[in-house]
Amino acid sequence: MAQPPIDKLRLGNLSAAIWRNLDKQSNPFYTCTISRSYTDDEGNWHETPTFGRGDLLRVAKLADQAHSRIESLIQEDRQAASQDTDTKAASTPKPNGNGRPARQR
Repeated sequence: MAQPPIDKLRLGNLSAAIWRNLDKQSNPFYTCTISRSYTDDEGNWHETPTFGRGDLLRVAKLADQAHSRIESLIQEDRQAASQDTDTKAASTPKPNGNGRPARQR
């Protein structure tokens, strides 16, 4: 089953979906899809990745907002990884004077 986007930004009838993915080493990376919503002649809603001239400045603004959000998500990932490293380091026995880990009693 496909995962939903981690976040979705809107600007009028435009939306940017932000997707969290994992590379081969399980490191997160993010992608973004931008779409435009419209109604057809029968009033049914659709989405398209195609934009008219009048949409392009709003697409650029939405892309900028998506970029900022992705940067925030990357910072959150780094902080979480740092906390995981700190937690692991705190639970690892410290070496004694001869370079060997101290014995747990």
